[in-house]
Amino acid sequence: MAQFFKASPKNNIKSRILKNVLIEKLDHQGRGLFFYQNKPIFIGGALIGEILDVQVTESKKRFSKGKITNIIQASEHRVTPSCPHYEDCGGCHLQHTTASASSRN
Repeated sequence: MAQFFKASPKNNIKSRILKNVLIEKLDHQGRGLFFYQNKPIFIGGALIGEILDVQVTESKKRFSKGKITNIIQASEHRVTPSCPHYEDCGGCHLQHTTASASSRN
């Protein structure tokens, strides 16, 4: 006789969109960082003080990663990157910020 198993739903935040998050600081790779349920979430392209909507793209046991879906309030240090390949290349992590802001961290 066949037994059927129904998995219990997990409280997984992957693919969830988090609204109005405040970026608290930058990590050593230039990613924005905030905490959600005492778990650090790293956001590429985010700057300190920005308020964003974020989609969680990867969730690990000790941390998560996400991407920006909407910038609600941009940082005063956000600028347009000078390189036309900035979004695709990935070689320069902080071209979206002023030099004075990136040297403070």
